[in-house]
Amino acid sequence: MGWPTPDRFEPAVPEGAVFVGIPALVLAGDLDTVVSTETSMALLEGFPDATFLVIGGAGHITIGRSTCAVQIVTTFFDTLDVGDTTCAGPQPEFEG
Repeated sequence: MGWPTPDRFEPAVPEGAVFVGIPALVLAGDLDTVVSTETSMALLEGFPDATFLVIGGAGHITIGRSTCAVQIVTTFFDTLDVGDTTCAGPQPEFEG
């Protein structure tokens, strides 16, 4: 059985969509060589109410390599709040 090949790309989310009031957590590793912190921060344009954290000592896969990231994500899933994030280390300053 073959599926027809699409003749054009249709994104699942329209360009420029903004999701206000959606609890979101965006993590970036300070040692990530795949996606820059600035690129990760660009996600905040679509999720203005998101929490953005850089996890110190983590690469691209933060939750699988950092007990700190696991703690933060678990707290976020349980409470929709990140709780104590001091284990993540210093955070970059950005205009949000």
